[in-house]
Amino acid sequence: MPEQLPLFDPDPLLDKRQVAQRLNVGPCFVERLIAEKRIPYVKVGRHVRVRALAIDAFIGQNTVGRPA
Repeated sequence: MPEQLPLFDPDPLLDKRQVAQRLNVGPCFVERLIAEKRIPYVKVGRHVRVRALAIDAFIGQNTVGRPA
């Protein structure tokens, strides 16, 4: 019997448009983050995807005045 995939993925792969919406920035900024390897990404064929948890980590790393 094949393994069932979960109905909800807690760490979905996002495209550049979705990443830009989540960060509230333009898609050009997301492309620069990817080109400079400032956020980890996944290549799916010719497509670039970013894990949702990677975006959360990026936000955490760049939050000023966060508790230690």
